[in-house]
Formats: sequence, structure tokens, C-alpha cells
Amino acid sequence: LEKSRLVSVAQIGEIKKFLGGRQDIKSTALARWLVEKRFLSGWQAEELLGGKTHFHLQKYKLLERIGSGANGTVFKAEQTGMNRVVALKLMPEDLAKKPESVARFKQETRLAANLHHP
Repeated sequence: LEKSRLVSVAQIGEIKKFLGGRQDIKSTALARWLVEKRFLSGWQAEELLGGKTHFHLQKYKLLERIGSGANGTVFKAEQTGMNRVVALKLMPEDLAKKPESVARFKQETRLAANLHHP
């Protein structure tokens, strides 16, 4: 959990207090508590339980997986430093090697950047 950098130092202290030195608490029960406390999203908890520990891409912290398709996966993410929530689309590696796919992705990004939600 600490390696994931999803929780603050203060939250780590609260988690340790909750655990109270107990070794017998199940990871699923702890994950449920972390989601209830809103320290983690449900998606983050599931990913951690599955062994994933990397939730940061440059200046973005991945919060939820919104959806995925042939052209990539879209995440709800926090732009750290700006404290702003954004949609972040990631291209699959195989498509990132194809210039025409990259051009289409960039065009889609420009169009999406011009959308404004009321």
C-alpha cells in the first residue's frame, strides 16, 4: 500500500491505528475499510488486491478505470499539483508504434480537449 503512493502519510497513520498491530485481518476486509474511508476507490482496491502497485503516470494519479476499447483505456485521474480531475486515455503499446494510429489519437485528443461540460 505504501509503495503505491495512493495514501498520504496521515492516512498511513490512521491505517496503522485501525490495524492496531493485528496480523489476522484479511486483505479484503482492509480493502473494504479503505474504500469506506475513501482512502481508495473501489477500482484501486481491486487492483491492489490483484498485486498492482503502480497508479501514477507522470503527473497523473489513476483513480478509476472508466472504460476500454480497441483504441485504448480511459481512466478518471487526478492531475497532481493542480488537484484537478481529468479523463486520461492511454493507447495500447502496439498502436503507439503505428504512425496512423498516433495521428488519429492526437486528433481525437484535440477534439476532446475542446469539449466543455456545463
